[in-house]
Amino acid sequence: MIVAYCGAVFAQEVDRTARYTTVVPKLRAIDSDRWTYLSENPENLSVAELNQRIAEANKIEVDNSISDASPGETLRVVCWNIERGRHWREAVQLIQSHPALREPDVVLLSEMDMGMARSGNEHTTREMAVALGMNYAYGVEYVELSGGDTAEQATATGPSDYGYHGNAVLAKFPLANVRLLRFPGIERWYGTDQHRLGGRIAVIAEIELNGTSVTLISTHYESDLGDHASRERESRMILAELAEHAPEGPVIFGGDLNTVHTRPAVTMLEDAGFDFAGCNLLDEPTVQRVFDGEVRRVGPHIDYIAARQMEVVSSETSPAVVLGAWPDAHGRFIGDHAPVVVELRTP
Repeated sequence: MIVAYCGAVFAQEVDRTARYTTVVPKLRAIDSDRWTYLSENPENLSVAELNQRIAEANKIEVDNSISDASPGETLRVVCWNIERGRHWREAVQLIQSHPALREPDVVLLSEMDMGMARSGNEHTTREMAVALGMNYAYGVEYVELSGGDTAEQATATGPSDYGYHGNAVLAKFPLANVRLLRFPGIERWYGTDQHRLGGRIAVIAEIELNGTSVTLISTHYESDLGDHASRERESRMILAELAEHAPEGPVIFGGDLNTVHTRPAVTMLEDAGFDFAGCNLLDEPTVQRVFDGEVRRVGPHIDYIAARQMEVVSSETSPAVVLGAWPDAHGRFIGDHAPVVVELRTP
């Protein structure tokens, strides 16, 4: 059920975000008959109409039972697109061992699978949260009807238990006022090799830091690098949500924005008070690839943490971009993005 809509007018354009607030302890799977119906679309429905038939994916799975820690004076925040979460174990090892990542208070994750054959049918967010001793909120970005892209379909063994792919907020502290935002009108994957329903999202939650409510946002913007208009719409929708439901107070925003910091999708957030320059090493690449068996960071900086009404605690480990590879003799590749990190405090 859609609980509410929030909207705002920007440049004579109205963008509406579907906003869901139903929290559950465990997401339910879509039954096999409806899965087949959604995949084959016998009534030739639009993607928007099909999306209305995946109510299971419009709830947020939340577990606040894993940690009851109390916050200190600062928050160490990690943001990471871990590419399906398939190497979550190595990600946990890197977080626990690297001085810039160690003992995070908040982790903002994207591209996290739940019950996908390509990632061992594991609930990658929950497994990672338990291993790190953190509470979590998980939202479904896509229902992966084909099991992934062509290469993933070829290598996956067996069917997917859930077929969910999404974003998450992890925190050592209780997560309150959790909500899921869907960015409608940007869906473009149905009928492609990645046959999927759903669409880009943001998972939002609140924590309390020294008596102050801090809003956390984990998002993942449109990945078509030429589609700047969609990413700008996504930023407008985020700002509309904040204007209506968190107009004041600190906000920590993080995600793979698939764009450089000079584009309007970023600059409009800066104009709204978000600090990108202080929270990030903007000249450091966050995309990574394997060359001759070695993991290297290449290309632009497209993964960000940005804060509103918070101060950056600058040090050798804050802000930082960390190579997303477990530092053993083989340099195991964790994913195609590097984690970014910053330490923050309220003024």
